[in-house]
Amino acid sequence: MASEVSSMLQNQVAERASAKEKASILQAELDSRTRRLETEKNELQSVVEKELDRKSSDWSLRLEKYQIEQHRLCVRARELAE
Repeated sequence: MASEVSSMLQNQVAERASAKEKASILQAELDSRTRRLETEKNELQSVVEKELDRKSSDWSLRLEKYQIEQHRLCVRARELAE
């Protein structure tokens, strides 16, 4: 009976060690995936920010052109009114 109990305890210890090893492997995989996703997120965020900056610059240039044209037309309208 003592040998059965000893054998059961050894099996439990072995199962726990195996479970800890599996948990460690899974944690390492999870950490790796998390780092990969974080890197991908940062890269995508950078791309989006650059695109937003580009679009903002484009719209700023368009606005400036329209304001210049509006000013030119106002000056021309005054000249014609005189």
